[in-house]
Amino acid sequence: MKEKLGFIGLGNMGLPMSINFLRAGYEVFSFDINAKAIDRFIAEDGVGLATLQDVIKQSDVIMTSLPTPQAVEQVYKAQDGILQHAKQGTLSD
Repeated sequence: MKEKLGFIGLGNMGLPMSINFLRAGYEVFSFDINAKAIDRFIAEDGVGLATLQDVIKQSDVIMTSLPTPQAVEQVYKAQDGILQHAKQGTLSD
């Protein structure tokens, strides 16, 4: 069974990184606030999802590539964020 990867942030670094995971044979679910970035990811056979929570629910491992410390804090610590909703074992120290 393939490990399901979640990727949050499809910018200058995140999009190429997530595409490399697709090419390596992983199933990758992703979210970005930029709809055009999600469209580019889908064009590479990735699974673009509508919300951060959708990615969290689908993923065995979650990775982020975000532009600012504030964005990282929001994605992880918000009420609808990763820390509140990730499956046990999704995050490690």
